[in-house]
Amino acid sequence: FGRDRIEARIDGREVDVSGVDARSDHVEMTIDGVHRRYQVSRAGGRHFVDSALGSTDFVEVGRFPPTEKEAAPGSLMAPMPGVVRRVDVTTGDTVSAGDLLLVLEAMKMEHNVLADVGGTVIELRAEVGEQVEAGRVLAVIEEAVRSKQ
Repeated sequence: FGRDRIEARIDGREVDVSGVDARSDHVEMTIDGVHRRYQVSRAGGRHFVDSALGSTDFVEVGRFPPTEKEAAPGSLMAPMPGVVRRVDVTTGDTVSAGDLLLVLEAMKMEHNVLADVGGTVIELRAEVGEQVEAGRVLAVIEEAVRSKQ
């Protein structure tokens, strides 16, 4: 489309959006030839949108939401967005702390992702050539049980 047209999907259906005029308290636009006006307000990180068609609200999240708190113990996360260039392990491999698991390319530089504990790779969630976001779990290591002597 041109600079004044947006291609969008609503409920899986492609729609034509044009004439977008966004202000601090409302947004006006034409959707498939029908002019719409939406009142908008914000309280903290929550946004409220009201129109003749109904109301909705949503919570703003950061570009890189914190996933570490939700990840299983032993999870290794992508430190930044990038492309997986090399994977040196497979599921079931035994690794030591500091072993190279995979190489991530970001900003034309290679970044090594190392095992932070010794144990067994129980999940591998990345493939060569795959684009990954920051915070995405790349692998899960089940830590080896240390015997007490």
